[in-house]
Amino acid sequence: MVKIITRIITALCIGACISLWIVQNTPSVQQYLCDRINDNLERQWNTTITAQNRYVNLFTCSLLLDNGTIKPKDAQRDYSWQFKTGRIRISPWQLLVNKSIVLSCTFNHLKAHTRHENGTSDILLHIYDIFGSRAPGGYQIRPANITINNAVLTVKNAGHELQCLLPGTFFIGKASDTSRDSARWRGNYHLKGGSIYHNNELVINNAQAMVSYSRHKTTGNWDLGIDGTLESPLLTTQTPYKIKGTWHDRQGTVLFNDKLNTTALMATLPSLRQVQIKGHLPLALPGLQQFVATDWRSYPSTSSGRAPACAPLLQGVCNLDVSLGYDNGEPTASGTIIINDTVIGTLPIKTVGCKLSTDQQGILHTALSINQSPATILIGKGSVDWHKQSARLTVYNKTGLASLSENNASTLTPFIIRPSDFLLKLHASPSDITGSYQCTITNQITERAYPYKGTFAVENNTACVNGTSAKGAYQLKAGLKPHPHITQWTYAIGDKKYLDLQSDAKHSFVLKGQAAWPLIKSFLDQSTRRLILGNQCVFDLHIDQRDLSDIAGSITMTQGRLHIPDYYNLIQGAQANLHFNTTTKQLDLDHCAITMSKGSIVCPWARFTLDDNYQLKTAYAPLQINNMFVNWHKDFFGVVYGNLIINKAEKTQPIVSGSLALKKSILKGSLFTKNGTSSPELTGGIPAMPDLAWPCALDIAITTQNPLKVKTPALEALALLDLKVKTIDQSSLFHAPSITGTITLNGGYLRFLQHNLHIEHGTIQFLPNNFNNPIIELIAKNRINKYAITLQATGSLQRPTMALESTPELTEEQILGLLFLGSEKVTLQSDLPAMLLCNLDSLFLNTQTSPKMNVFLDTLGKTFKYVQITPDLSQASTSKVKGAISVNLTPQLRAQIQKSFDAEKDFSARLEYALSDNVNFSVVKDQRGELGSEVEFRLKL
Repeated sequence: MVKIITRIITALCIGACISLWIVQNTPSVQQYLCDRINDNLERQWNTTITAQNRYVNLFTCSLLLDNGTIKPKDAQRDYSWQFKTGRIRISPWQLLVNKSIVLSCTFNHLKAHTRHENGTSDILLHIYDIFGSRAPGGYQIRPANITINNAVLTVKNAGHELQCLLPGTFFIGKASDTSRDSARWRGNYHLKGGSIYHNNELVINNAQAMVSYSRHKTTGNWDLGIDGTLESPLLTTQTPYKIKGTWHDRQGTVLFNDKLNTTALMATLPSLRQVQIKGHLPLALPGLQQFVATDWRSYPSTSSGRAPACAPLLQGVCNLDVSLGYDNGEPTASGTIIINDTVIGTLPIKTVGCKLSTDQQGILHTALSINQSPATILIGKGSVDWHKQSARLTVYNKTGLASLSENNASTLTPFIIRPSDFLLKLHASPSDITGSYQCTITNQITERAYPYKGTFAVENNTACVNGTSAKGAYQLKAGLKPHPHITQWTYAIGDKKYLDLQSDAKHSFVLKGQAAWPLIKSFLDQSTRRLILGNQCVFDLHIDQRDLSDIAGSITMTQGRLHIPDYYNLIQGAQANLHFNTTTKQLDLDHCAITMSKGSIVCPWARFTLDDNYQLKTAYAPLQINNMFVNWHKDFFGVVYGNLIINKAEKTQPIVSGSLALKKSILKGSLFTKNGTSSPELTGGIPAMPDLAWPCALDIAITTQNPLKVKTPALEALALLDLKVKTIDQSSLFHAPSITGTITLNGGYLRFLQHNLHIEHGTIQFLPNNFNNPIIELIAKNRINKYAITLQATGSLQRPTMALESTPELTEEQILGLLFLGSEKVTLQSDLPAMLLCNLDSLFLNTQTSPKMNVFLDTLGKTFKYVQITPDLSQASTSKVKGAISVNLTPQLRAQIQKSFDAEKDFSARLEYALSDNVNFSVVKDQRGELGSEVEFRLKL
C-alpha cells in the first residue's frame, strides 16, 4: 500500500514538474508572468523597469533579468539603475499566507546615477519607495534582503560629478519577526579597493573597509561600525590613512589618522544634525590645493590632464575644535580654528586664528587674527547670513607692516604701512565677490606717503581691480578658469599710458603690449635710476600664461635710447626671451642682446634660480662683448671686445670672470687722479668711496690688441696692458677691486714744460693688494743743447728713486734748469723765483695734471717737492712786489727764501731743522748778508 501511495505521489510530482516546466516554457505564460511581476514592481517602486531578457523560473519563484534598467516615472526625478544581471525571488509562503510579495533581490555589476540637490538625492527617495509599505487593497511588495555585487555610483550637482567605484559585496536583510534578534535589519558591506573621482579627478583610492550595520526593532535607530583604510592624492600618497568609527543610539565617533600621526582627527556625532571635530592636520596638501584652486581637466599643456607639480600654496598645521550642525534647516558653527607656522606661497605667517559663533538669528560671525610676528598683526571681522546667502569680511592692520618676510631682513626698506593704514572690505554672494581696499605706504625717512585705493570684483570666473595711486590710475583684469591668468593690465598718469597690456584676441592666455621706461625704472633702486636715463624709451612685452608652471615671455626695446651720464655710448636696443618655472623658481633667458651706438653685448643663454624669498640663489650667464665703445668721463676712450661669465653658486657671492681686450683706445687723463677731469664723485653726485661696495666679485683679464695711446699733459706714449682685475671676498664685504699685472710703455716721451725726454724703457707693475702704489721702472733720454740728458726712475709710485745724468756732466741743479728753462746757467738764488713765476700756470695749476701720475716729476729735484709762493703786496706805496718761497727739503729740513722781485739785492734766507717735536735749530741769512743761528724750545705746561 505504501509503495502504491509513494508511486502515486512520485508520479504526481513528476507530472506536476513536467507540467510546470511546460507551462513556464510557454512563451505566452512567460510573457504574462513577467508583465504581472514587472507591473507590480513598477507600481510599488514608482519606476519603469526594462530588460533585454526576462525569464520567470516557477521552480524557484524567481524573475531573472539581463541588462536591465530601472528609471523613475516621475519626470521631476533624475536617477537610473543599470545592471548586467538581476535576480528577484518571491517567497511563495508569504504570497499564499500573508498575500504579500516578499522579495530577495540580487544585482550584479550595478551602475547607478542620480542628481543631488538641496541636501538630498533622487535615488534616496527611490530607496524609500522600495522599502516603504503600501496601503491595503492589493499585494504589498516589500524586500526581505538585497545583495549588490560590484557597483558604480555617479552623483551630479551643479557642475560637480562624483563617481564612486565600489567593488565588493553589499548585503542587507530583514530579520524574522519571530526572531529573538533585536535588530529588524542587519547587513554588512565588504569593500575591496574602492575609488572615488570628482570631475574625473581621483579623490580616494584603494579603499578597503568592512562595514556592519543594523537597525533596532523597537527604537528604529541604526547601529553602524566601520574599520578600513584608504589612500588619497588630495592628502598624500606616502601612507594609507586609517578610518575607524561607530554609530550607536544616535551617537557616533569616527577616528581618522595616518601612521605618522601628522593627521589625527576625531569626529563626534552627538546627533544626526551635529558633528564636533577635534584634532590637527597639515595644510601642505598639493593634490587638494590643485583640486580646489582650479579646474585642471582642461589644462592645455599637460598630456594627462592633471595639474603640473608645484609647491604647496598653503603650508602649516591646522588645529580644529569646531562644532558643525543644522538648526531649523540652517547650518550652524562654533569653535576655534588655529593655524600655526603658516606659509601662503612664500609669505610666512606665525599664527592665523579664527573664532566662530552663531547668533539667535542664525548669522555666523567670525573673528579673525593674523599674526606674522608679535609686531605685525592683522585683525578681521566677518559674518555669513545663510538666509540672504551673503558674507562680509573686514580686515585692517592693528600694527605697522614693515616687511612681508621675516627671513628677508637683509632687504628691508624704509617703507612702512602704519597702523590702520590698510583696510580691506569684502562682500560675497553666490554670484559674485565685490569689495574695496585702501592702503597708504609711508617712507619713514622722507615722511612721504603713497596712497593706494580702489575696488575689486569677481564674477563669472573673471576678476577685475580698479584703483588709483598717488600719481596715476591702474586697472587689472584676470580670468580664473581654467587657471588664473591676466587678460588686461593698464597704468596711466593723466592721458598718458605707461603700461598697456591686453590679451591676444585669439589666445586669452597671451598678454601683449607696451611698458614705458619710467614705469620699469620705478622698480629699480634709487642709485640705479640715477645711472640710466631715457624717459622716452618704450618696451614691447609678450607674456604667455598657458602653463603656470613655466611662464614664457619676451621683452624688446622698440622706441627711444637709454644713456648713462658721462658715458657716450647710448643703448639703442635690448631684447630677451624668458621662461620662469614657478615650481623650481628657475629663470631661463635666451637670445639676450643689448645693442649700443657702437658695439653690443650678447648673451645666448642664461639661467638664474631664486630662493624662497625670491632672492638670487644661483646664476650662470655667459656674455659676449662685441667691439663696444667705452669711456671713463673724458679721460679714457676705447673699443673693447671679449667674453665674460657671471657665475654664482648657492650661498656665495656672484663673480664676473673672463677676459677683455682693448682694440683701439686712448687715455687723455689719469685714472688715478682725484682732481681735474676725473671727478671725485660718481654720476648723480654720489661721493666715491675708497673701498666701494661691489655687487659681485671680479676676476677679469685686460689686455690690448693694439697699444693704448696715452696722451696727458705730462706723458705721451703707447702702452701695452696685461692686467688682472680682481676682488677678494672679506667677510661677505666686497672692497674696491685690486689690479695686478704690468703696463709696458712703448715709445713716447715725458714732457717738462718746453722740453721732452723720450722714453726708451718703461714698465708699471701692479702688485697684489697695492693698487695705489705700483712699481716703476723708467728710462728716458734726450739731447738738449749740447747735453745728453738721461732720467732713470725706479721704486714705487709714491716713493720713487730718481737719477739725473748728463753728458757732458752737469750738476743736478743745472740739469733741472736745463729741463725747465733750457739753460744750465741758472742759480736757485737769482733764477728760481723767475722760473717758477714764469711757469707756474702751466706746471702747478694745470687741471689736466694728475698728482699721482706726476709725483715722480715733483721728485726730480727734492728742492721743489713742496714749493709755496706767497706774494707780499703790503708796501704798495713803493710799488714793490715781494714774495717768499718755502721749500721742504726733507720732512725735518725746511728752507725759506724771501726776495723782492724788482730789487736785485733784497734777498734773505732761512734754513730750519726740526731736531724733535719740541726743538728747532735755524740758520738765518738776513738782507744785509749776515749769517746767524737760532734755537727754539717748546715747553708743555
